[in-house]
Order: sequence, then C-alpha cells, then structure tokens
Amino acid sequence: MWPSLTPLQTLLLLSFPLLPLSIYSSTMFLGPGGGDSPELLASACTQSPSHPPGYPLLLLLSGAFLRISSPLFPSASPALLLNGLNVCLASLASAGVLCLSLSLASSLLPSIPSSLRRRNPNPLADADLHKLLADPGKKKKNKKSSPQPRSPLPPPTLTNAQFSACVLFSCLFSFSPGIWEYTLQYEVFPLNNLLCAVLLLLTTSYLQTPSPLTCVLGGLFTGLCMTNQHTSSIYIFVCVLSILSLDNFRLLLRDRRTLLLTACSTLVGLSPYLYLVVRANAKAVDGWGDQRTLRGFLTHFLREEYGTFVLASEWESGEAQDSSK
Repeated sequence: MWPSLTPLQTLLLLSFPLLPLSIYSSTMFLGPGGGDSPELLASACTQSPSHPPGYPLLLLLSGAFLRISSPLFPSASPALLLNGLNVCLASLASAGVLCLSLSLASSLLPSIPSSLRRRNPNPLADADLHKLLADPGKKKKNKKSSPQPRSPLPPPTLTNAQFSACVLFSCLFSFSPGIWEYTLQYEVFPLNNLLCAVLLLLTTSYLQTPSPLTCVLGGLFTGLCMTNQHTSSIYIFVCVLSILSLDNFRLLLRDRRTLLLTACSTLVGLSPYLYLVVRANAKAVDGWGDQRTLRGFLTHFLREEYGTFVLASEWESGEAQDSSK
C-alpha cells in the first residue's frame, strides 16, 4: 500500500534521485573501467553479443543511448557516455529502493478511517480509538442496526521520522561499497538493481492489494529481469512463492484472462533475446558465441561455458587462486 505523503515528503521523494546522481557523477570513471566493463563497452559500440547470457536488454538500451547522445556530445567518448548512463540507472535504482521502503513501511501502519481522522486530528494518541481499531466489528448489544457497507480506508500517513528512516535506508544501499563500486563504470548491475526494485515493489503492491494490472506488470518485469542478469531469478523465485501463498490465489487461477495476459507480458519481457539472434546473423563484428542455431542460443542463454548454476566466475569466487597455489 502506497502511503499518503505530505507535500514536503512528495517533493523530497521526487528530488531524491538527484542526491546519488550528483555524488555518482563526481566520482565515476572518465574512461573504461576494470572487470567486464571494457568488454561490455565493446559490445555496446558494435552491438554484438557479450559474454553469457548476453545481456540483450542492456545491449539494446546502450545502443539507443549512444545513437541519441553521441550527436549531442560529439567530443565525449563512448566510455564516458555509457558510464553516465550507468550512473543514471543507479540513481533510478536508488529511488526504486526508496519507494520500496516507503511501501513496506506503510504496510506496517494501521489505516485510520477518514471520519475518525476528521474528528480527532491526532487519532494515534487516543487510547479509545486504538480499541475501536482493534475491534472494528464490535457492536453494541442493546442496539440493532442494519449492516452498513464499509468505505475504503485511506492510506496511512508516514511521519517525518519514518520518512527520514526510509531515506536513510536508501542512502545506505546506494553508497554501500558493493553498489558504489559497480556504479562508477559501465556494468550490468545498476540496471539489474533497478529492475529488481521495481519487481519487488510490484510484488508488495500485489500482496497488499491484488489487481490484474499489477499481476501483468509483474510478469513483464519478470521477463525483463531475466534479459539482464540471471541472478535476479533468486528474487523472482521469492516473489512467485509469496504470491502462491496468498489465500486468493485460487481465484487468480480462475481468472484466465489475467493469467493469459501475464504469460504474454512475460514473453514480451523476454523478447530482447531475439536481438541476440538478429545480431548473430548480421555478424558485423564477431561477438561471444554463435546464436544462429538453437543449440548455440541455448548454450549462451544457459551460460554453459560458465556453468548454468554458477553465479560467479572462478576468479571472482577465489577457486582459481586456490588451485594455483
């Protein structure tokens, strides 16, 4: 449930991405970084598949960004432009984490009926109101009244202290060493953080207030997550399990239209993988692997060169250093 924000809180929320954007921009690399960054830069410039699983969504996004930004900044190198794109994606991911924390914080607060809120400007300080909210269905024994339809409760309001705690949480995420390190150079992780933050936000929204639109959007971002980083499958697994645990999941199974639209939106989210096949057939510049055949595509998609269920290379995990001793 999205909280009811004051005008000041809304202004701070909208301007929050400027904080990480300004700090990231002042510390980012002006050229190629280390690790996979040079290879990803070459893939973005030539629009050829990179190392498994290919990262087709990032490839498409980077190619479009270079076509738009290069004429606007002719003196800037592709490395500088793509590092700037990385910084923008990381700043949006920080805003997504803030929105997620606000949604989770509001779900822990009670919703106060608007009629009681008008009667008591500070209802949370009233002990009698706490009793009423604890047992809203309680009726007086001596009076018989016909059942009245319940009006929807307004969203809870976060105090400035609670809002500040959510901002602090997002800042701790944004400027933690692991996040900051891969923000300063062109990498796949900022886009992965952004997509996972949106997916988690949609999941919490569906768990609190199930709706067909949220379900369809969740399917779309599930597919998009898988076109960028396969480690997002861990988040997808948790999100799917949480939805399967809902009491009204059987009702969702009966809603064939929503299920069909969700399946279609998931396929749309996965469609960027077709771009790898297109670029492999073009062969303007040799990329990683051969996606012209089904076997070659599956080898690349399943990361068989690394190991399908190996989420880090042997050098990153330390196995290569241990074996060399």
